[in-house]
Amino acid sequence: MNTSTNTADTKQDRQRALDHHRQTQHPACVVCDPANPFSLNLNCKADDHGGVSSRFEPKPWMAGFTGQLHGGIVSALLDGAMTQCLFAQNTKAVTAVLHTRFRKPVPIDQALQVRAWLKDTDGKRHQLKAELHLNDALLADAEATFLSIED
Repeated sequence: MNTSTNTADTKQDRQRALDHHRQTQHPACVVCDPANPFSLNLNCKADDHGGVSSRFEPKPWMAGFTGQLHGGIVSALLDGAMTQCLFAQNTKAVTAVLHTRFRKPVPIDQALQVRAWLKDTDGKRHQLKAELHLNDALLADAEATFLSIED
């Protein structure tokens, strides 16, 4: 397997690709569209290492158990970050397999950090990883396989 894809050359190029695909491919996304009143408003930025990251502030309505972020929201955040990572690589793909590991309870009352990066690409198949952190503590992580889609 190789790790090549339609990567953009610079961090700025990756951010432009991410913004473009988020606007044109996900105009009403429940995870990332700020105009959607039900959106989680995940707004990833291209990082210096080819991945993406975002600060995320949970809202009280996102709770599962008292004081904890709902596991479905955690999975959606990690999946959305991986999708945005592919957008930053100028790649449009859909989730084929998503495996989420919940390591610690995720508090609803503190700002979190989400990050995602591409691990491998083989043709139309992309392997990614994402993590959800509170400061230095890993709260949840996910690995996923995405499949490229055509225009």
